[in-house]
Amino acid sequence: MSDTSGSDYGLIASGIERVFEHRKNFLVIGLTGRTGSGCTTAAKILATESFASLALPTVQNPPLSHEDRKLRIVSLWAQTHWRPFVTVSVTAVILALALRDGLSNLIGVIKNVDPDAKISEIEALLAAGEGDVRDAFDVAENVHGPRRKDVAQAAETVTHRMSAALDGLKPLLSKRSAYTELFQRLGNNVRRSGSPTAEHIDPDKIFTIPATLSLVIGVIRADFERKGDAQRYIVIDALRHPYEIRYLRERISSFYTVAVSTTDRERERRLHALQLTDAQVKRISDIEYPNKIGKATDYQQLVKQNIQACLELADIYISNVNSDSDPHVELTRQLVRYVALMQHPGLVTPTAVERCMQAAITARANSGCISRQVGAVVTDEHFSVKAMGWNDVPQGQVPCLLRNVGHLMQGNYDRAAYSDYERKQPVKAPCATRAESMERLRQVSIDEAATRRCQWRVVLAGA
Repeated sequence: MSDTSGSDYGLIASGIERVFEHRKNFLVIGLTGRTGSGCTTAAKILATESFASLALPTVQNPPLSHEDRKLRIVSLWAQTHWRPFVTVSVTAVILALALRDGLSNLIGVIKNVDPDAKISEIEALLAAGEGDVRDAFDVAENVHGPRRKDVAQAAETVTHRMSAALDGLKPLLSKRSAYTELFQRLGNNVRRSGSPTAEHIDPDKIFTIPATLSLVIGVIRADFERKGDAQRYIVIDALRHPYEIRYLRERISSFYTVAVSTTDRERERRLHALQLTDAQVKRISDIEYPNKIGKATDYQQLVKQNIQACLELADIYISNVNSDSDPHVELTRQLVRYVALMQHPGLVTPTAVERCMQAAITARANSGCISRQVGAVVTDEHFSVKAMGWNDVPQGQVPCLLRNVGHLMQGNYDRAAYSDYERKQPVKAPCATRAESMERLRQVSIDEAATRRCQWRVVLAGA
């Protein structure tokens, strides 16, 4: 409707609404974090049917601070725009891939990992789903073909049925740690060979897991279309390899990686509550978050989980520290806030901590270190920035990122970039140490490019 001056307020409002329509209608969140950090809990919160069911505390009136006012704005937005996410479990997808390759092969791996598992009961549990999984993959690979009518069954199989199978499998293993070890091995095998039950190396198969996740997302979207649902929200629980994140990020415009973290003490407490021993907790930590960089000559280093690299690639960081009154209220509040910002960027301004963290993330890009880039911001109690900095080599020296081990070996290029000690070392035949150096140089160039690109995404650090 136009007023007397000819202004089309209704059309303007509709036009602005269309600007955000695509982002509001399709979101994919990939969760990442160490075992026990709370990724599965976050996925369950995102799958909540309604905003009212989240049971968040109301913001008091009048608000005491600007942050309370922001919470009020987010709450009002979420009351109207909250939609439940469909959960896609990476572990369930790995199980589906294993069943597609044959139950007998999967049983062989289970026996190897856990000789004391209840094998006959596991076979009975999983046998019924073997054929359905193959049908689901056939639908996924031809989602716009003649089997489109079967997308509902396929979506049900790759989400709820596989998740239910995982729940049934856990008590049939002799110990809780065997479940984690089993799926770590299956996942590594998929990245190595394309099959969860094969260990041969096929570099062309390294993206099998994210490619399969893309197929599953396609099936879910087709099922949304079948039901006439305009808004399609999907959460992936949980990504544990940086190549999975990069693959999905390049192919899905509305994809966000959310890192869920907690303190080491809280994480260990949760794992102990699952009846894991100290030795088992340490083993999981050593696999997911090793203290040492592995040898570049070992292909295993390329395919195993790398939570540290995933955390570095995350767009959003959320702290999951339980409170005494409500164990998940703060986690829920943060998730609601970031979903609202995904739907409507700029709905509220960053918190003081987020603003300072963004400055630190930007500062770290100045570091020339090839192993770890670190940025820091110094503030007063009011979060007013007083100084910022980053790690780098001493003044007058050449940063490692600007040096090349190949040039050092040649001995006739940019000699000033290397110390006398480095230049006087005898040149030997290619060895593991030199190969490791080359791999680190190659990897840091990839990480630096990703870091510089991600600076301009919605990178927000949770308080």
